[in-house]
Amino acid sequence: MRQDNVLQFNPAYEAWIAEKETKPRWLIARHPVSRELAYYLIVLFLGNEQYSKSLVECRRVLEDYPGDVVARMWKELIHLRWYRFSRDSIHSPR
Repeated sequence: MRQDNVLQFNPAYEAWIAEKETKPRWLIARHPVSRELAYYLIVLFLGNEQYSKSLVECRRVLEDYPGDVVARMWKELIHLRWYRFSRDSIHSPR
Protein backbone atom coordinates (compact mmCIF):
# COMPACT_ATOMS: atom_id res chain seq x y z
CA MET A 1 0.00 0.00 0.00
CA ARG A 2 1.34 3.38 -0.96
CA GLN A 3 1.43 5.93 1.87
CA ASP A 4 1.92 9.08 -0.12
CA ASN A 5 -0.77 11.06 -1.88
CA VAL A 6 0.98 11.39 -5.22
CA LEU A 7 -1.41 11.60 -8.11
CA GLN A 8 -1.27 7.99 -9.22
CA PHE A 9 -3.64 8.35 -12.13
CA ASN A 10 -1.26 10.55 -14.11
CA PRO A 11 1.84 8.63 -15.28
CA ALA A 12 3.21 11.71 -17.04
CA TYR A 13 3.19 13.63 -13.75
CA GLU A 14 4.93 10.80 -11.91
CA ALA A 15 7.56 10.61 -14.67
CA TRP A 16 8.11 14.36 -14.40
CA ILE A 17 8.65 14.09 -10.62
CA ALA A 18 11.04 11.17 -11.10
CA GLU A 19 12.98 13.26 -13.61
CA LYS A 20 13.17 16.17 -11.14
CA GLU A 21 14.55 13.76 -8.55
CA THR A 22 17.19 12.22 -10.82
CA LYS A 23 19.50 15.22 -11.26
CA PRO A 24 19.81 16.09 -7.53
CA ARG A 25 20.46 12.42 -6.74
CA TRP A 26 23.17 12.36 -9.40
CA LEU A 27 24.70 15.53 -7.93
CA ILE A 28 24.48 14.18 -4.37
CA ALA A 29 26.36 11.06 -5.48
CA ARG A 30 29.19 13.30 -6.68
CA HIS A 31 28.99 15.85 -3.83
CA PRO A 32 27.75 13.90 -0.80
CA VAL A 33 28.49 16.75 1.62
CA SER A 34 26.07 19.15 -0.08
CA ARG A 35 23.20 19.65 2.33
CA GLU A 36 21.56 22.14 -0.03
CA LEU A 37 20.86 19.36 -2.53
CA ALA A 38 19.32 17.25 0.21
CA TYR A 39 17.18 20.22 1.26
CA TYR A 40 16.04 20.57 -2.35
CA LEU A 41 14.93 16.92 -2.38
CA ILE A 42 13.11 17.31 0.94
CA VAL A 43 11.16 20.30 -0.37
CA LEU A 44 10.52 18.61 -3.73
CA PHE A 45 9.05 15.56 -2.00
CA LEU A 46 6.99 17.64 0.42
CA GLY A 47 5.63 19.76 -2.39
CA ASN A 48 4.48 16.60 -4.15
CA GLU A 49 3.10 14.97 -0.99
CA GLN A 50 5.74 12.24 -0.86
CA TYR A 51 6.13 12.41 2.90
CA SER A 52 7.91 9.12 3.46
CA LYS A 53 10.60 10.03 0.92
CA SER A 54 11.10 13.43 2.56
CA LEU A 55 11.48 11.72 5.95
CA VAL A 56 14.13 9.43 4.52
CA GLU A 57 16.06 12.45 3.23
CA CYS A 58 15.75 14.19 6.60
CA ARG A 59 17.11 11.11 8.35
CA ARG A 60 19.98 10.86 5.88
CA VAL A 61 21.03 14.46 6.57
CA LEU A 62 20.66 14.00 10.32
CA GLU A 63 22.81 10.85 10.27
CA ASP A 64 25.68 12.81 8.73
CA TYR A 65 24.97 16.11 10.54
CA PRO A 66 23.12 15.43 13.83
CA GLY A 67 22.93 19.13 14.68
CA ASP A 68 21.43 20.24 11.36
CA VAL A 69 18.63 22.63 12.29
CA VAL A 70 16.99 22.74 8.84
CA ALA A 71 16.61 18.97 8.48
CA ARG A 72 15.41 18.68 12.08
CA MET A 73 12.83 21.42 11.45
CA TRP A 74 11.49 19.68 8.33
CA LYS A 75 11.39 16.33 10.12
CA GLU A 76 9.41 17.81 13.01
CA LEU A 77 7.09 19.63 10.62
CA ILE A 78 6.36 16.38 8.80
CA HIS A 79 5.62 14.68 12.11
CA LEU A 80 3.35 17.49 13.26
CA ARG A 81 1.62 18.44 10.04
CA TRP A 82 1.40 15.14 8.23
CA TYR A 83 1.42 12.76 11.19
CA ARG A 84 -0.99 10.25 9.73
CA PHE A 85 1.34 9.74 6.74
CA SER A 86 4.63 9.76 8.64
CA ARG A 87 3.49 7.53 11.53
CA ASP A 88 3.64 4.32 9.49
CA SER A 89 6.85 5.19 7.67
CA ILE A 90 8.71 5.89 10.92
CA HIS A 91 8.21 2.34 12.13
CA SER A 92 8.69 0.61 8.81
CA PRO A 93 12.14 -0.34 7.52
CA ARG A 94 13.66 1.72 4.74
